[in-house]
Amino acid sequence: MESKQQNQRPKKGNTWTDFLWVILIVLFLNGLIFPMFTKEQIIPTDYGAFIEKVDSGMVKEVVIKGNQIYFTTAGQGDKTVVYQTGEINDPRLVDRLLAAESPNPDKRIAFN
Repeated sequence: MESKQQNQRPKKGNTWTDFLWVILIVLFLNGLIFPMFTKEQIIPTDYGAFIEKVDSGMVKEVVIKGNQIYFTTAGQGDKTVVYQTGEINDPRLVDRLLAAESPNPDKRIAFN
């Protein structure tokens, strides 16, 4: 009787359960923990502040997606700051972006 107990191996956990736990941990880290460590965060701002930064020559790049405008400015050192604002019906926006100066090497705002 003792020999049977000695030959029995302890039961291992279900591999599917282990796999699901690993997936849940990765999703948790990816969704909640890792974004806190990213250097680049999007700062919400108003359209007036966006135009002010364009006119003062601080804006490096502008991306218009749907009804949102994302733009970057030069921060301290080599750091880039990303802002988000709502799109306003401004028929002069393209002309303003073309005429404005930028800290980019070619002195023009990159936009699309």
